[in-house]
Amino acid sequence: MSNVVASSLPLAFCATIVRDAHADATVVALAGEIDLFVADVLDDALTTALDDGLGILVDLSACSFFGSTGLNALAKAERETRRRQTGFAVVAPPGGACRFVLDLALRDGPGLFDDHPGALQALRTAAQDAGVQPARSR
Repeated sequence: MSNVVASSLPLAFCATIVRDAHADATVVALAGEIDLFVADVLDDALTTALDDGLGILVDLSACSFFGSTGLNALAKAERETRRRQTGFAVVAPPGGACRFVLDLALRDGPGLFDDHPGALQALRTAAQDAGVQPARSR
């Protein structure tokens, strides 16, 4: 199941939430420019993902710009997943528009991965290490 969260914004941004009944994470796939104009929709997408009770994988592979609004939203979601003892990972392929900013910003923070399989494995391992049974999507 997937939900497109963005609707009344310019076509420069889209947030899609992907839920899989067999996955250990909810994927929030973002595309376009992440800036101040999309802050509310970005927060809504991440809040919706948090409410699933699974780890969150934020996929920035299709982003063309990633500003401080995006960093703040990721930091807020990462803190909340830590509080809830679920996992948090970000996918940003090397050479992509977001990777340089994230390499600097996430140096000591949540995991930054090149692809989904590596990120999902890290989320599974973190959940197992914490002794948390992953909730299954509804």
